[in-house]
Amino acid sequence: MYQNTCSFILNCLEHFLGEGKEIIDGLAAASTCDCPRRLADVWEHYELTPFIHTIGVPRKISPAAYELYEGELHDFIDKLSAHLGTEITHQALWEAIGIYNRKRQLLRD
Repeated sequence: MYQNTCSFILNCLEHFLGEGKEIIDGLAAASTCDCPRRLADVWEHYELTPFIHTIGVPRKISPAAYELYEGELHDFIDKLSAHLGTEITHQALWEAIGIYNRKRQLLRD
């Protein structure tokens, strides 16, 4: 990693190399700037987990950018589905979102 890598990215890697190995099965990164992109490169180079995927994030807001990002998300879902050996459906995603939203609400209450 670069010396000037942001502390968030360095902490992500440090956490994984410490206790994270026990609980982290993969990495999904977003190419929002150089630091997460380099983290994904290092992660992939050293094969830290069996699953890794980097999602391209458009830098502009336009219909073409939305289309590009939608394609990136579909690619991510397809790759994750293949890795897990199960189909990820819109219905299953909405159900999972509902479960986690309910959990967050219960924790707030």
